Amino acid sequence: MLLLMVIVMRETINSNKEADDNKTAIGNKVTGSNKTTVSNKAEFTSPTNSKSPEIQDIFKLYSEQYRQKNYGKLPPHVLRVMDAIEDCRTSVLGGHVRACGDCGTKEIAYNSCRNRHCPKCQTLTKERWINKQKENLLDVGYFHVVFTIPDTLNPVAYQNQKIVYNILFKAVAETLTELTTDPKHLVRR
Repeated sequence: MLLLMVIVMRETINSNKEADDNKTAIGNKVTGSNKTTVSNKAEFTSPTNSKSPEIQDIFKLYSEQYRQKNYGKLPPHVLRVMDAIEDCRTSVLGGHVRACGDCGTKEIAYNSCRNRHCPKCQTLTKERWINKQKENLLDVGYFHVVFTIPDTLNPVAYQNQKIVYNILFKAVAETLTELTTDPKHLVRR
């Protein structure tokens, strides 16, 4: 669900960026300016000083517009996740001051949201989980298989997530079972 929102928000950013790039290019011809903007709000600078925006940056720039566009359609738990990611490691959640005992340099460290969907908070937990799962893997080759549904079914899937995902997982299980039990689909090396 969160991934779907981020993809939709990134598409919004890309379409806004293209429109803004066209406006900026026209403005640059008139004013002779070299300044590039990502949106009509301001020049983009990521808090992490990276060139690509983080999910928090995307939410801060576009979540209000996204919420208005999807008013009444977003479940409360999704809105809480969006709020948590927007507020993570900002003054909204408070913080504390760390000071160096030698030189006295002070640094403000803001508290994290600890939401399980937050990429900033859960990176270490995710890495630990991945490493633990690697211990369970067999020393054999694996295949990554992706099953999708047609885009036209997205609104139905969004409104009936439990039903659609149950049907999807049942179809995936049946398909994989059928393919793996049929010798003509198995490749021997």
